[in-house]
Parts: sequence; structure tokens; C-alpha cells
Amino acid sequence: MRKFLSTLLMLLAATWLAGCGESGGFTNTVSISVSITPEQTTVPANILNVEPALGSPYTVHVPVRVMRENDTPVADGTNVNMTVSGVQHGLLSVATETPEDFVNTDETINQETTGGIAHFYFTSTSIPGQATLTASVVDPASGQTITKSAT
Repeated sequence: MRKFLSTLLMLLAATWLAGCGESGGFTNTVSISVSITPEQTTVPANILNVEPALGSPYTVHVPVRVMRENDTPVADGTNVNMTVSGVQHGLLSVATETPEDFVNTDETINQETTGGIAHFYFTSTSIPGQATLTASVVDPASGQTITKSAT
């Protein structure tokens, strides 16, 4: 009986130790939150097809905020992907080093965070209608893609 208990305790200890020391890898727990807060939710039709520009009534700043669970910003350089559905109604762009210059006018754009925020711009086209913006970020802890949309 003593030998049996000794063997059982050794097996239990080995099983417990096998679970220890695991580090890295992904967990199932989501550790970030994503929010989209367009500066305005309606934009007039851009009948003259004016290029993206700060101060233009056709261009809206759309910041995407990515925060950790403890309400601190994610690491600078975290990639945020933004897509517009209803592309006939508008396109996305990002500002270059100077906010007056815009690049990558498209329906899908990537931008890195600074201070937990990635800055996107939506510029309407001449065709009125509804567009949905969807931001997605890969959670570094879980590996899951977290998405948030705004209309």
C-alpha cells in the first residue's frame, strides 16, 4: 500500500510539474479593447470629388483607439487594419508626416498606433449612401482578431 501511495504521489507531482513553467504562447483571454470614434457620422456627398484634406467637409478623422485591459495604450507600432464597406460611398486614407498630405486612398488601409491610437480619414465620394468602417487588431495575448465597426 505504501508503494502504491508513493507511486501515486509521484505521478501527481509529475503531472503538476508538467503544467508548470509554461510561458509564452496564446491564451484564450482577450487582453485589448478596440473603439472607433469618427469625429462625425454624416458626410455630404463629394460631388466635385475633392481629394482628402483636413478641414474639408468631405473628409472625416476616424481615430481607432486600442487599449489593454488595464486601460493603458497598446505598444506603439501595433498594426490596425481598417476597411470600408460601401466603398462606392467613400475611401480611407492616412496622413503622412505632415497632416496636410494624405496617402493610400483605398478601401483597406493599415496604420500603426502611437499612444494607443491609429489615425484614419474617410473621404466621401459623389455617390450618397451608407458606409461601414471596420477596424481589426490582432490581440497579442490571445492571437484573436478583435474587430469593431462604425456606420
